[in-house]
Amino acid sequence: MKRLPLCLLCGIVLMLLLNACAGPAGKPVTEPLTLEEVETIVKKYPNFAVVYQDIIFPEVDRLPEHSFFRQKLKKLSYGEYMEFFNLVGNNDFEETLSREYAGKYNEAAITRRLDVVADSLVKVWEADYAQNGPESYAKFELEGITKKFVPDRWSGEKRVEVTARIRVTPLKGKIDKLSATFSMTKNEETFPLGDGKIAVNTPFEQPVAVDGGIRIFRAWYTDNTCESYFANTPANTIKQKAYFHISGVEVTVGDKLVNDKIFFDLRPYDAVFYQDERNNPDSEDFKRYREELAKMYIDRNYRENLEDYVQNRRMQELYKFSPLAFALFFGEDREEFYLEEWGKDFNK
Repeated sequence: MKRLPLCLLCGIVLMLLLNACAGPAGKPVTEPLTLEEVETIVKKYPNFAVVYQDIIFPEVDRLPEHSFFRQKLKKLSYGEYMEFFNLVGNNDFEETLSREYAGKYNEAAITRRLDVVADSLVKVWEADYAQNGPESYAKFELEGITKKFVPDRWSGEKRVEVTARIRVTPLKGKIDKLSATFSMTKNEETFPLGDGKIAVNTPFEQPVAVDGGIRIFRAWYTDNTCESYFANTPANTIKQKAYFHISGVEVTVGDKLVNDKIFFDLRPYDAVFYQDERNNPDSEDFKRYREELAKMYIDRNYRENLEDYVQNRRMQELYKFSPLAFALFFGEDREEFYLEEWGKDFNK
């Protein structure tokens, strides 16, 4: 029979001596206690009997004998668990962590930082969109308007059909495919007249003229104002005076597809919403956007609300005191939830 190395033997002896000194409180929570052992621990922790009966034993007993968590719990003693349990009820957390919050988060300073962050994020996105967005690939010009009068299929009365000819000029070399939506308004911002679509389905690198029929708006105007405008206004006047708008541009260059959806999916919406609401600092929306922005760019664990901050930091301190006791007391699922929320750098 091989002899144990002297250092290992000394370690085992030392552990046995420490456990003997600690008594039953030094036993792992995976080992059931006798009545005498419970009574011994109660002398140090008066509430131990209830905790052992209602929490420790039932929670440990439900774990499969060879489960990974049960094996880990062999490193958790009854005494350590009771120190953790008593810490859970400690009321000093609120005062201590409130002072910590006041020292860590200067609200005015954070707001100034967030203003800069939000403005910077939005400006970067806007610059990128202007330089690389779909409308940067081509210039669109209204080249002409044509009209014809045809009988209505239901009433037989003449109605006007209008077509816009649009000149599309590539700005970055060859475009393989292009589509866009256009609209026309009588005034610069008001009185919409109609809209339409254009498409170029063959590659082009020189200006091309594309025709698109105009869908004249009728439902909004019971007296057919839009149709009357197109019917009674000379085509050249419409071209010169009506306002022409392009939107919904989509281009394909080689294997690359560029459209508004791709860019707007990358838009920093938290920063945009923060900008929109910062004149209403007391609104719940502003507080929510502010907190999300602060978490992303200042502190992952930032909490706008003092109460939330104290609760979150309290849970962190409890976990640091004893991860095993934390998992046994709150449950493995809740432990996993908090660790994910705190981030991978929490335990470093």
